[in-house]
Amino acid sequence: MLKFSIVLFLLLVLKFFSYSSAQDKPKLTLDEFFNYVEYPTVILSPTGQHLLIETLRPSWETNSHSHDLWLYDIQQQQKRLIIADVSEYFAPIWSPDGKWVAFFVNNNSITNNSRHSFEKLDTTEKLMYFYSVTTEKLIAVEIGTVQPSFITWSDDDRILYFVAQAMWSKEEEDAHRVEWKNVINHRQITPGEHSVIYRITINTNNLPLFANVSIVANVSLTVNELLYVPYQQQLIFTSRGRSYEDLDNFELYSIQLNSSSSSLSSLSRLTNMEGVEQELKLSSDGKHVFYRLWALSSGKVQTTQRRLFSLDLTTGKVDRLGKKF
Repeated sequence: MLKFSIVLFLLLVLKFFSYSSAQDKPKLTLDEFFNYVEYPTVILSPTGQHLLIETLRPSWETNSHSHDLWLYDIQQQQKRLIIADVSEYFAPIWSPDGKWVAFFVNNNSITNNSRHSFEKLDTTEKLMYFYSVTTEKLIAVEIGTVQPSFITWSDDDRILYFVAQAMWSKEEEDAHRVEWKNVINHRQITPGEHSVIYRITINTNNLPLFANVSIVANVSLTVNELLYVPYQQQLIFTSRGRSYEDLDNFELYSIQLNSSSSSLSSLSRLTNMEGVEQELKLSSDGKHVFYRLWALSSGKVQTTQRRLFSLDLTTGKVDRLGKKF
């Protein structure tokens, strides 16, 4: 009984001081409530010396949001604005040596895939931006007329890979319309259901930067995420479909980069999970790929929560992590 009384007394004292502290603080205004700042991305550099920070805040004057990219020096505890209005559809990425940051900016040419129209071919020149941490210079590099949807850096700071949707020319679209005129198709294939993986080669030792863009593979799937894996020189990617009727459209695949073919001959399926794999991450030893799974069926992976899995690239075995959580 004595212990209970002591505990009750301490709780009453704590509640009193909490109430007094709350009374001392000024009330939050509506302007302050809506002027919040989000941090979509915070990435530590490979050198461990800098943080790459994206900020997203309301911009009442422009009736939109301000999406900025900052570089924070951990030792000096100083931040520096790299660029305002960075693209919200592409996360910035560090080069392997931590000296460069690659990203896109918001413009009329780079848009979300779901909003892209296939009715006409976009022939405007696309720009990728590279920021030098050492010189603090921002360099725009032309990468051609293709529209990237995801980008990853290799283990060489001179080579990047990106995915773009396979687009039809006007002649191909016209021929397709003529062939299927007055015919109702169920889930007919559109050009956006095919992807092309490109390689960008740049020389970071010479300025200005120039990009040499070449095709790595044509894939008859819609590539969602892309990850470079040094082990056996391969690219791991997630696929997705326009609908959830065929769960085979949502799996992990790999492409061997040392293959001389740019077709599907080097394409290998890695999973059979009946769900959507997301957020690919490479382990420190480079031989495991971590990802989150969102189950889509009532099969073996049925769950109401997203699970964390690990794919062993040496054996092909898939293990679920954190089973006891």
